[in-house]
Amino acid sequence: MKFDTKRIRSKYTTGLISFKNENTNDIFKNSLGQFSRYSIYPNVDNVRKLLCTSLGVSSNNLILSAGSEEILKNLFLILDYNSIQILEHSFELGFYYNRLLNKKIITNCVSFDGQRFVYSDIGKLGGDALYLVSPHCPTGIEFTADQIKSYSRKFKYVIVDEAYLNPTIFDKPIIHNVIYIRTFSKLGGVPGLRIAYSIAHKNIIDKLNCIRNSYEICTHATEYLQYIFNNKQLIVDNINEYVKCYNLLKKEINSFSVHCANFATFKSSNLHGKKYKIDDNEFTRVTLTDSKNYENLYYR
Repeated sequence: MKFDTKRIRSKYTTGLISFKNENTNDIFKNSLGQFSRYSIYPNVDNVRKLLCTSLGVSSNNLILSAGSEEILKNLFLILDYNSIQILEHSFELGFYYNRLLNKKIITNCVSFDGQRFVYSDIGKLGGDALYLVSPHCPTGIEFTADQIKSYSRKFKYVIVDEAYLNPTIFDKPIIHNVIYIRTFSKLGGVPGLRIAYSIAHKNIIDKLNCIRNSYEICTHATEYLQYIFNNKQLIVDNINEYVKCYNLLKKEINSFSVHCANFATFKSSNLHGKKYKIDDNEFTRVTLTDSKNYENLYYR
């Protein structure tokens, strides 16, 4: 499949009212009250520049999207592969879209050895592409930069879904066939705004640009990004509260537990959360809160 990688946004003639909005009835726009702020198109270009500067990447290596699901779907559509390896219990839509596209799915089964979660040898299981959620939910398995680099030599594409990492920081090497995906739904705390981005080699970003929306995110989302990147300490403080909450839970529950970003997994049934069975052991995946409200996570 050939892609037109020269696609750019439409360029409007400056100085005309239509540069802002094809509806030029100011009386109507003013009657919209607070919604009149949306009378111009989202300034996505300025936000992209802010992200690239803050994350330390080139604009050729980054693309915005209305949520990580949209990026994943577009990647599965444009990348040339026949089979994909996915760790068991990973993001369900990763399985769904690949089944929809008639791709062969190689499921890497996760097991519990009594002290930690383990998975089968990724290199031996094979596949054309590899989809990793890192840190993996619900097990908390995390893949290092060296592991990802090693996998990049064995697979045509490596897609690394980093939904549970701080999206205001990026410190990974850009490798020709590795695609990183970050979202603000989890640690960013705004799933309703639908904001995500992907960082990859220019050749992959060019392909994604061919099918992206003209305006990838809405005006409200651009305002959020400007705010959060000017106040990055907010997410750091949020993570610190999650850690405090986890430590309080772990102190009171004498069972296997693992902490990762904003969730923890316990081998315990007296907690609110999603239940998972791995090797006939039941685990509860708990979404953490601030330390003052940690007791709300218990069944009482």
